[in-house]
Amino acid sequence: MRRSSAEVAEQKLRRLSTAYIPLGGLLIAILTLGVSNYIQFSNSASQNRANLYEASLPSKLDSFSSFIDAMYRGLSSATKQNAQALERDETEMERTFFKLESFLKQEERESAWQDVQNFQRFLNRIYDMPEAADRTLADVAQEFTSWRTKIRDTLIKDLFANPY
Repeated sequence: MRRSSAEVAEQKLRRLSTAYIPLGGLLIAILTLGVSNYIQFSNSASQNRANLYEASLPSKLDSFSSFIDAMYRGLSSATKQNAQALERDETEMERTFFKLESFLKQEERESAWQDVQNFQRFLNRIYDMPEAADRTLADVAQEFTSWRTKIRDTLIKDLFANPY
């Protein structure tokens, strides 16, 4: 009886080592392979997003810089009451904004475009003001700075923040 109970225990141990342990090892290998593939896919997707961001960055920077420059030139043209230059500067603002808008989401695009149009109305009000108006240069500079800051901060947040 002792012998048979030892044989039964040995048989259970043999069955365990020949069936369950290799099955457990196979399960661990499959799980490791799955996790490895998931991590590789995730890294690949992150790398693709990074490459896309880096490829679009020069175009964004160039258009953003041109847009801000056109804002400053527009203010100068409006205060000097130079109609041709003001029209050219407003056209340049629109042209560079249209380059930027492809990088913006629909809601951001509409909001930013509304701000650009309001800024252009501000420039036209400055242009239409007689030189002897009650409005001082400090008032104009303050309103310009307010518009520039609002538009610039919005575009920077929407174009350059959180690239992934």
